[in-house]
Amino acid sequence: MEGCPFCHQDPFEYVDVGVGYVPVAVTCCELGVAFYSQSCSPKLRRAADLISSEDKRRVRHGKSLLKQIYNQGNQ
Repeated sequence: MEGCPFCHQDPFEYVDVGVGYVPVAVTCCELGVAFYSQSCSPKLRRAADLISSEDKRRVRHGKSLLKQIYNQGNQ
């Protein structure tokens, strides 16, 4: 399974339902919770795509998008 694009951890908490483990909640980081929610903004999805890229320029651009998103939310 692929990890969170922001903290690179497994984003889910799992519960044993008798026949296996099922993900029940996102518990990785604040950006991960927002990313995996149904109301994720297109800008956050774009930032995640850029950050998970192999290209260093794209990763830097994705991180600058995250700063913009964070600054807009704290105003």
